[in-house]
Amino acid sequence: MPRDERDFPHDVFISYSHADQKWVRDWLVPRLKAAGLRVCIDYESFDIGAASVNNMERAAEQSRKTLLVMTPNWVESEYAGLEALLVQTGDPIGRARRLVPLMLKKCQPRSGISILTYADFTDPAQWESEFGRALDALRGRTNFQVTSTRRGSLRLPASPSSCRNSTCRPSRAGPRSWSALKSFF
Repeated sequence: MPRDERDFPHDVFISYSHADQKWVRDWLVPRLKAAGLRVCIDYESFDIGAASVNNMERAAEQSRKTLLVMTPNWVESEYAGLEALLVQTGDPIGRARRLVPLMLKKCQPRSGISILTYADFTDPAQWESEFGRALDALRGRTNFQVTSTRRGSLRLPASPSSCRNSTCRPSRAGPRSWSALKSFF
């Protein structure tokens, strides 16, 4: 059953590898907070003395979205995989879009994550524009409207140029052309 947006004490839980902590602390977290988001992050939000797994479970349950800061270190981290799995368990087909992937460094996430469109932070020159896309996703803004799970129920803009902004693109893992995407639904 979908939860009311007000039920979440945090807007976003950040899943990251501690090897990438400097970027997360110095670049990402200040911008998320400046945008007015309530951030759940281990070094501020986890209860000292509690089992790490319990802290992760609570963070995933009590956050509207989980932002995955994907790097090779994140992919190799068993804890990061658990954090993503905790969110996916409650939203197995991604209808609520609770996972928001952000690729900071080129990597190959596991298949359940790699099918999702991600914010591409691999080029520092694009960080600000990609941050806007990620922020839209964290706030629940979307260009597509899904009215049900039946085939033909997805309402797509007439063409990519009629989208509101650059976030209106087919998934990197999905169909390569707009007509193929439209015919799929």
